[in-house]
Amino acid sequence: MKKLLILIIPLLCLTLPTLQSCKPDDDPQPPAPTPFHAIPQVVKDYSWFNVGTYWVYEDSATGQLDSIGVYKAYYDTVTYGYDDKPPIGIFEEQHVFFKSTLDNTEYRFRIEGCPCLPQHYVPLVKYVKSTPGWGVDYSLLVAYPFTINRGFAAGANGIYTLRDSFETYTVANKTYSDVLLYHNMKDETLSLDSTLTWVAKGYGIIRKQSLHKNKTFWLKNSRILK
Repeated sequence: MKKLLILIIPLLCLTLPTLQSCKPDDDPQPPAPTPFHAIPQVVKDYSWFNVGTYWVYEDSATGQLDSIGVYKAYYDTVTYGYDDKPPIGIFEEQHVFFKSTLDNTEYRFRIEGCPCLPQHYVPLVKYVKSTPGWGVDYSLLVAYPFTINRGFAAGANGIYTLRDSFETYTVANKTYSDVLLYHNMKDETLSLDSTLTWVAKGYGIIRKQSLHKNKTFWLKNSRILK
């Protein structure tokens, strides 16, 4: 009887195609998970600041001080897809809002999801400036990976390029670590001047210099909450 049973099972699989397939490979497969693209931690180290953070900058031309404080900060996600196709990815977003006490100018460090192909995704931290009665301008803060001489579009006219990096850099008698030096060809946030911006890990912008005017802003004091 055992031999007879062994012969009958393959016969049923061959002669009754309308029955459930005997091949385990025909079982429906679960859909592949949607790729999640997190903001790299090193980018957050340069650009994420919690509510209560503030920076005090000094204008070299006038000696005027401006205190800029974070009043809102949050993470979010956005999912991108096309038509009825599966989503191409879920992208982490970051938003940090801060305001000047000098003239109520609002700023943002913003990373948004990218609808481009994931293999081309570059986390860009936009540096957005909203001046009352004027409008919205923007540059960039950092672009990852940190590749020397790689430029990125920054506003209508700017090209934001990493020119150098320093293990340490001193501003106003304070030494900062892991500092990136960026050049913007036409910086919307500073009257379309050509600018240099020094960005320190854990602190953000520690110095910004116009190459057209005798004007530099440097970080005089700060309280950083991460």
